Amino acid sequence: MPETSITIRTEEDKDKSSVATLLAKTYGAEGVKAIELASELRRNIPQPSLLSMVAEQDGIMVACALYAPVKMDEGKDIAVMVSLGIDTQKQIDVKGFLEETINRVQQQGYSYVLMRGTAEDFAEQGFVRSRETKLDLGKVDEGDWLVKDILSEEGSVISGAIELPNFLQ
Repeated sequence: MPETSITIRTEEDKDKSSVATLLAKTYGAEGVKAIELASELRRNIPQPSLLSMVAEQDGIMVACALYAPVKMDEGKDIAVMVSLGIDTQKQIDVKGFLEETINRVQQQGYSYVLMRGTAEDFAEQGFVRSRETKLDLGKVDEGDWLVKDILSEEGSVISGAIELPNFLQ
């Protein structure tokens, strides 16, 4: 089955149910935690965020990437990916979707993207293990956190201290 084009847009209030369904499909039994994180994100962000994006294919939601804005000690802003949902039943370009959401985050002036995941799965997109950088996540276990520098020149050192919101710890 060939890939068909997707439309990426900012998440709207009307999307909450579809996002929850998509996260449940993506994570199965772990979907409840992903849905709770998405709800916490919405409760903790004072206004609708341009950092939460969804992708539609033929009018049906097939992907979502929800990011939380976090301040760093050096005056930089970091976007933390809270949830990434992909409908595996559909033929979509996951790499392209992820790259486009990161481009949109970059256009808003964010310096880094931080997410949980395995380095092997996201190395192609430029993510590295946070423990291999000079990034200080405070009391958070850095074990499965990945980071990507999206504003600095290639080869720059990723550094700074971040205080993640309680719901992300």
